Amino acid sequence: MTSEIEILQHQSELPGRRGRWLLVIVISAVFLTGWMLSPDDSGSGTHRQLGLPECLLLQATGVRCPTCGMTTAFSHFVRGHWLAALQANPAGALLALGLAICWPLLVLSLTGHCVAPGTWLMRRLPVLVMGWLALAGGYWLLSMLIRSEF
Repeated sequence: MTSEIEILQHQSELPGRRGRWLLVIVISAVFLTGWMLSPDDSGSGTHRQLGLPECLLLQATGVRCPTCGMTTAFSHFVRGHWLAALQANPAGALLALGLAICWPLLVLSLTGHCVAPGTWLMRRLPVLVMGWLALAGGYWLLSMLIRSEF
């Protein structure tokens, strides 16, 4: 017979398990989409194959936004063209690498073979996302400073 404590422990694990399943599905969808698209030769614009419009910042100012080239980076990454992914968008290539590392850890944690990495990842996900956003924004600001005429 299951005790009330065991039932409560199981119930408290469910949101984390659902979150890991959701991440596995989303990461799989992102990589599948990257595989289905052909990387744009310009280093940006691959997202237009999905019916999305051109970047408004790029269109209005001629300046690439922090996410310009990210879909192209993923499309190159899934094909093993890592240098081309870095050239398209370094933050996108780093995100693709991070997700490629996280995916098997999440799957292993869902099968019960290796729970610790999946749990560690879920607890630190907000910090990891904020770190990636800071890196992407920092790279964009640095590229803006390099291009400026100061």
